[in-house]
Amino acid sequence: MSSAATRPRAGAPSSPAASLWRASPLTRSIGAFNARHAYGSIQEGDPRACEGWQAFESLAGSAHRDAVVGRIARDTSAPVGVAATYTFRYALATPLQFAGYLFAKERRVPRLAGNVGLRDHEYLQHAALFAPTAHVLPDDELAVVPGCDVADGEHALADALFAEVSALTRDIIDSWSNDRLLARANAWGGIIDALASGVRLAAMHAIDADAAWKRWDNALAGRELPIRRRPRRFQFECDGEPGELVVRADCCLWFTLPAAKTRGQDYCTSCYLTDDETRRARMVAFTRSQRQRTASAGTEASTEGA
Repeated sequence: MSSAATRPRAGAPSSPAASLWRASPLTRSIGAFNARHAYGSIQEGDPRACEGWQAFESLAGSAHRDAVVGRIARDTSAPVGVAATYTFRYALATPLQFAGYLFAKERRVPRLAGNVGLRDHEYLQHAALFAPTAHVLPDDELAVVPGCDVADGEHALADALFAEVSALTRDIIDSWSNDRLLARANAWGGIIDALASGVRLAAMHAIDADAAWKRWDNALAGRELPIRRRPRRFQFECDGEPGELVVRADCCLWFTLPAAKTRGQDYCTSCYLTDDETRRARMVAFTRSQRQRTASAGTEASTEGA
């Protein structure tokens, strides 16, 4: 149901030179996230030692930024202005979804600032943490691990989450908005959307869904953010089974592309401009199609094994 170009499935990058795995305090957390994340992966290690990886903050520099945006523009057949919004959202997706997931599921905040690498490949869906450590609560088993900071309660942990996100993205937002490639409010909308998508992942696969969303709501309560609106949880039912998605706060500009007109779908299913009746109908149809596809794949596998 994504508005963006079709993204590859999850998994480590195909080049052997890109393998970075090493054990860390967050190894189990990263493994659980990778098993549930559909379009990307987190690796552990220093990507500066491998070809094809760049520090996240390098996107603030015009040379690397323009090269990546130009490549995305060609891949998606989008004007540079639209491709810049896509590229920013792609770059945020995996590291910030992991941050939202970890916060909602394990009450931990990964260290992000100066600690994230991206593989300049496909849709930037493969990320790495140079030194995977975290901000944790006093009762966390990682509280005694060197490199992990102890937050004084839930509110302080939420403060750490937004401080890490702000420090990671500040220079990029300044650079891109100064060059009129990205609006600040839309950039922050994308940031909050990515975090909320991670919360949804935790709600779907890790803990009680209401508990995950309550933790997120508490983190946002009373917080001033430079956004026009906030993402929201949208719940629906398909044939007696519950489902949900995140209605986004930002705009991906999909509706400006010829492909949107070709498909007869001006706005994405997760777009705040789509009415909830249409959103619900699309999600029910999509869920049924996914079930049919899964059932068909199971039938084919059974036939092959007979």
